[in-house]
Amino acid sequence: MKISAPLLTLGSDPEPTFTDNGLMVKFRAAENHNRNVGTKDNPEWKQVGTSWFNFTAFDDTAEKVLNELEKGDGFRLKAGKHSKKNIGTKEKPNVVNNYIIYEFEKYERQREQQR
Repeated sequence: MKISAPLLTLGSDPEPTFTDNGLMVKFRAAENHNRNVGTKDNPEWKQVGTSWFNFTAFDDTAEKVLNELEKGDGFRLKAGKHSKKNIGTKEKPNVVNNYIIYEFEKYERQREQQR
């Protein structure tokens, strides 16, 4: 059985920063949680929650993010191409859902043709 990565949606435009070590891009993305409130034969999906994540990309990946993604775009992380980075501060000692990404795939939504 093939398990696909969840579809994430950018909640903000990527913010570039130039550091001594090169280009860094930060952005937020959400994963919507849906539940079937219909039947197996006649599914009806309802959004029941959203999880937010903070992402950071560097160098070539950062450049790709800037060139390919903007607020509202969907993307999927490639398996094994991200790492969780929990950095605590005095104000927020247990910051969670921070990731460094190394590779992703843009998700092209198929638009319904209007007649």
